[in-house]
Amino acid sequence: MDLNRSLREIRPTLQTTYESVYQASHDGSTHQSPETLRGVPVAKLTEDSVYWDPSWSSLDEFLAKESDEERRKIRSRNLLKLNPENEELLRECKIHTDNMSKHKKIREIFGPDSPYHPNQAISKRHMPREGLCQKELMYRLACRVSDFICLQNEGHLRMDPWDFIRWRLCIRLSEILRHPGENAKSFLRNAIYKLCDRSMDGNRYEDPIMRDAVLISADIQSRLGVFNKSGKHVVNSGLSINFSAAVGNARTPRPGTLPRGQSYRPAAAQQMKQPRQERRARVAASGSHWQGINHYRAQRDAIARLEEEQQEEQGSPPQPRPRPISRGRRTVRREQRATDPAGASSWPGISAHRTQMAAAERARLEREEHDEARRRADQERRESIAEGFRRAREERDREIGRAGQGLRAAESPDGHVWLGSGHVFAQLAGRRLRERDQNDTAREQADRERQATASESTRRERDEVRQYRRERRGYY
Repeated sequence: MDLNRSLREIRPTLQTTYESVYQASHDGSTHQSPETLRGVPVAKLTEDSVYWDPSWSSLDEFLAKESDEERRKIRSRNLLKLNPENEELLRECKIHTDNMSKHKKIREIFGPDSPYHPNQAISKRHMPREGLCQKELMYRLACRVSDFICLQNEGHLRMDPWDFIRWRLCIRLSEILRHPGENAKSFLRNAIYKLCDRSMDGNRYEDPIMRDAVLISADIQSRLGVFNKSGKHVVNSGLSINFSAAVGNARTPRPGTLPRGQSYRPAAAQQMKQPRQERRARVAASGSHWQGINHYRAQRDAIARLEEEQQEEQGSPPQPRPRPISRGRRTVRREQRATDPAGASSWPGISAHRTQMAAAERARLEREEHDEARRRADQERRESIAEGFRRAREERDREIGRAGQGLRAAESPDGHVWLGSGHVFAQLAGRRLRERDQNDTAREQADRERQATASESTRRERDEVRQYRRERRGYY
């Protein structure tokens, strides 16, 4: 593909003005044309606007999830540092890193300081029920807006990037919707996804002008190789665009920019970057064997930070870790070092440490299972006792009812007469009363005598006080 020829061909389209395509209402609040944008507000859409549909997904709620995604990315990265060979952790870290990049790009284009909103890409008549505030769809739109901002900064695009995308989308929809009353709700997302794509088997949603504009923007940003990863996509010759030949006049570079092909990094920055790259390569090449006490302490601190993050996510305040106390030039440790040289001076290695941790975890799970079994057994025993008491009470109530009706108690199988559980309870109560009379009579008699003695002593003291006051009345 010749990008110079493509730029010459699409340049008239890129130079289209806003006034030649868009037309607003008399008060300037809504769009009247193009047809697929009729009724869409000109100003940025908000969730308290009259135009807003409650069934649409919220853009503000999506942007608020960025901090949670940042915490997940940091946590997965720290876990990957502790176990670099774990492929599952590697995939999880890659997913959260990509999601964080998408969050940043979406906030950059559709954030609070931006004049754009995804649900203003098309009129409400063609909008799906959930709207267009989904992560992948917003990220695709945000990338295209960034590409066309680059074209606008270079002077190739006259219209606002967001207005240009909406205009080209309206053209594609008008070519697909040929009958009155049709809408694009069923395929709008696919149309937005594939608007800038080009495939060998054909795509009814593709726009060749949009595709060429994206490739030209990629060449300006020196990332044209991204679009050459598959034979199904465009095949490029690898040559940069000659803007002087394509446009017809030489473009004066902006102040502060370097000619194409030169690096924007000075030589000093390149020299500083080389040792850092070598250090990272050595760290990546190191295995999971024992790497020294400093590496072990770094792992221990990372595990402690992860535990604090987990406690914060669960709602419990983090527990402060004990730190050494400094007295002058000496550092006094809170915990005494082990005196056993065989157990303290030789580190068993990270593999043995992980084995010990796994064994401790298995022991903890076994204790929990044992405690759970004991708890279930106690619960069953209590339920059995309660069931026995319930049956006894029911039997007693039945016997009392039979006695009240004048019926005899049922006979037991061995021939003895069973008088019922009520009779048994009455016998137990009588036995308790008899034992109480025999054992407590002396104690009750002693209590009565002690009370009588105390009352007599109190009465005598009261009489003595009265007599003393009568004799000494003249002195008061």
